[in-house]
Amino acid sequence: MTTADLASPSPPEGGVVCDGRVDAADRGSLTIGQGVIRKLAEHAADSVPDTAPARRRSARAGLVETGTKVKVTTKGDEVDLEVDLAFRYPVAVRTAVETVRDRIASELDHAVAMRVRRFRATVSAFVPPIQPRVR
Repeated sequence: MTTADLASPSPPEGGVVCDGRVDAADRGSLTIGQGVIRKLAEHAADSVPDTAPARRRSARAGLVETGTKVKVTTKGDEVDLEVDLAFRYPVAVRTAVETVRDRIASELDHAVAMRVRRFRATVSAFVPPIQPRVR
């Protein structure tokens, strides 16, 4: 590519070039699936120190240990979340839920520029503290 090519690029089909870039209106669109948002929210919640995996019943596997479960509903750039989580006992539940909500909101804002509009949390289990193997 030569300098002349950089100064006067040819526009893509149907697009208009301004300073070597395609106008925003002609770039297309980006769709972020609810599965991606769900995974980001679950990962963010599981990264909070007070959360813990809980044993849940599975039709296929019986009892399995799983982390936080999230149901997602999107409206434009806003998201409604229903979060089912477990905490290690003892914990201040209200403070821990606020920490989870803040972590999820921060992660979704950073990663996909979405704002949490509604957050509904269900604490489904308390997990006993991990005992040391050797006393």
